[in-house]
Amino acid sequence: MENFSNNKKIALGAAIAMFLSCFLPLSAFETTAFFGVPISKSYSIWDAATGIDGQGGKAIHYLYFLLAGGAGYLVWNDNFKVAKMIFGSILLLFIIQVVTGNSFKDAIEPMENIMQDFSLDKIDDVDIKDQKEPDFISKDVFSSGKIGLWLLLASCIIGIAYTSKEEAKLKN
Repeated sequence: MENFSNNKKIALGAAIAMFLSCFLPLSAFETTAFFGVPISKSYSIWDAATGIDGQGGKAIHYLYFLLAGGAGYLVWNDNFKVAKMIFGSILLLFIIQVVTGNSFKDAIEPMENIMQDFSLDKIDDVDIKDQKEPDFISKDVFSSGKIGLWLLLASCIIGIAYTSKEEAKLKN
């Protein structure tokens, strides 16, 4: 570590922090338990990949682990140009998932409307097969963001900034 520049140390720390953020609470969602008592449950990217409470995870979330490990490896081996692209691709993947994700509120809204009416007359209007499964990373992730979310975003931005600085330093 003594021959590492400060920029390389910071970029490597950002890659490690990004990998650790995959195990920290990303966000929380609120659900109701018996008698309408609200319960807040937090989840991480690991939970989003493997599933939580019987709800299946999605394999795309394993990309965060793979890309964070790859960024750390590339920073360690002084390949800053590709490491910068990987930091950016993690940020891009996150933004795409936030924009295109199906939120928990959108997924349960048809069933809530039926339950509020207290009648089963409209039950035939809702096709459970057409109901989309909610995504763990969606537009709702910012409403109750936890430390994993902010660490992931900060480490992406710091990784891009300091790999760019180190790359420019090596060109000179």
